[in-house]
Amino acid sequence: MDSLANREANGRSIGKRIIPAAPQTATSMRIHPASRPTGRTESLDVIRGIAAMVVMLSHCSIGVSTAMPAAWAALAWTPLRFFWAGHQSVIMFFVLSGFALTHMIESMKPYGYWKYLGARVARLYPPYILSVLFALAVFGTISAFGIHWERGWMTVSKPYLTLPLALGHLMMVGVFQMGDITPVIWSLVYEMRISILFPLVLWAVSRYNFKAVFAFVGLSLLYWLRYRGLTWNWPATATSNLLETFHYTTFFAIGSWIALNQTSIRAKFAALSKVATGVMWLLGLTLFTYSFNGSFHLGQRALADVFIGIGSAIVIALSLDLAHGALFNIGKWFGKISYSLYLTHTPILHACLILLFPRIGGIATPLITIVLAVGFAALFNRYIEQPSIRLARAIARRNRAAHPANYPA
Repeated sequence: MDSLANREANGRSIGKRIIPAAPQTATSMRIHPASRPTGRTESLDVIRGIAAMVVMLSHCSIGVSTAMPAAWAALAWTPLRFFWAGHQSVIMFFVLSGFALTHMIESMKPYGYWKYLGARVARLYPPYILSVLFALAVFGTISAFGIHWERGWMTVSKPYLTLPLALGHLMMVGVFQMGDITPVIWSLVYEMRISILFPLVLWAVSRYNFKAVFAFVGLSLLYWLRYRGLTWNWPATATSNLLETFHYTTFFAIGSWIALNQTSIRAKFAALSKVATGVMWLLGLTLFTYSFNGSFHLGQRALADVFIGIGSAIVIALSLDLAHGALFNIGKWFGKISYSLYLTHTPILHACLILLFPRIGGIATPLITIVLAVGFAALFNRYIEQPSIRLARAIARRNRAAHPANYPA
């Protein structure tokens, strides 16, 4: 690897960041922008925690919308819409993942692809597969007590475990019916797929800067053009999965670009007036909240994702230096348990809908669900997720010289 001085002489300069003049192999690549990110960005843990809560609230809203359809319709396009922007929050997660993975690779000394991938698998897979087993245990226990429910009633799952379905969940990155057991794991499948390819994404964004981001947005628009005439009832084929994987890679690229340029982004946003900052917040939240209307039309969803990604990027850029305080600490705590909450809340919600909704209705059931889901997520985080984090960090630190770093979180 050339020294930074040699790279400055031989590379192309973008602002204060030096871009390598030639690509490197996947197993030896190191990205060293001069404006290196330093320290963990705790503000984005807050954003991650809020996003996880919004996903849970969006799923819990099925009880309220069923019990009070007229009131729900009246609220549909008010600013309260933010609190059930579940799909939008998943896109936010993807942007945040691109940011976090850039930090992760930046901090690995020395970088090695297999070390990176091992750490990523250790971080994602154990909580993922144990959450699937938890969901099966929940539904199996309910069935064992002779309680029956219709599959799809109020979006409730009723898994029928077959060998292909079991193997699909075990492999995680293949083509299978992702929503048959735990509906939310579809995003984890794409997360793992994109994580495998992410060093190439980071190389492209580091080398070509915003041009690479535009190229990924172009892939998303091609995906939209390909499927703009289809509804959600489409075949789960390898081709469709591949194209959708490329589509979601766009948002990882956006997050990576923010991470690589966060010093200049911070400076530019700090220079804005209060009015201009308020306008940017309004723009970011509007694009995030209102670009998607819950449609299951693939074309509408794909195009909306692009605008959601832009809104997410604006919100993240504005949130790099949030003021600390009580609300910050609460959000940070939810950020800590966000992965556990995301993975485990739907089986708890579905169990509450099956057992409680017919008896206590659509207001009390979601409230009880939220309390149970947050409490269980805290336990799952402590006993399942935290050991996975420690394992991932141990893998990432192997053969590492002393260096202040950011590791998988």
